[in-house]
Amino acid sequence: MSDDQQQNKAPDQSAPSNPFGSRFGSRSSTPPANQPQQQQPAPPPPRPSRPSGLLSRVGNRLDWRILPVTGTIIHFTLDGLGDPFHRILGKRLIVDFGKRDAVVKIFESGGADIDEIVSRLDISWKEYDLTGAILLYPWGDNLPNVMGGRLPAGKDDEDEDIHYAEDNRTPPSILRAVDPLLVLNILGRTRANILLPETPLVFEKTYLTLALMSDDPRLITLAQATGFVEESLVR
Repeated sequence: MSDDQQQNKAPDQSAPSNPFGSRFGSRSSTPPANQPQQQQPAPPPPRPSRPSGLLSRVGNRLDWRILPVTGTIIHFTLDGLGDPFHRILGKRLIVDFGKRDAVVKIFESGGADIDEIVSRLDISWKEYDLTGAILLYPWGDNLPNVMGGRLPAGKDDEDEDIHYAEDNRTPPSILRAVDPLLVLNILGRTRANILLPETPLVFEKTYLTLALMSDDPRLITLAQATGFVEESLVR
């Protein structure tokens, strides 16, 4: 075949248009005739929008509710217990010791009266005969409202409190322990929300200023036996 015939010959249609196609694949958008066209994957579904905050009034709103495992919870705090030296040791009543911070300061300073209270607390602790770990949780001032089916409005909310009109669950009973021996034992021995029978008693501000709650039946039974008051739920 002459050179002119070779130059005028039609190009081979089976050859790749890209000189590197045989090695790196063709960039042509049309698949070869002997290969089926690959189906494009479906786009992922759109992600749901999130509210800007728990009490957001714009867009989606997240309503929440706190419910205990049982129908009763017990609340432990030194607030409102009065003078523990007068109630436990029979000492002369000191009005200032009705304030929690004043009591905590005296407990941290130590002394003969504190040693006597510790001795009585240890005796009571053995009488409780508790075994195993007990969980306690931080107490919040708004918890009675939430447990009663009422979500307090936030600082930036102009609306009134939200009520769970569609929720017909019976709210729990909230009992507050009033026996200073039981309350001081619970606060002084709880570590990281866990109460163990072998945990030593410690009188420090970090523990004595806590407000704790639990739905453990053992603590509820002890509170009912040693004394309690029922706290009201805001509905």
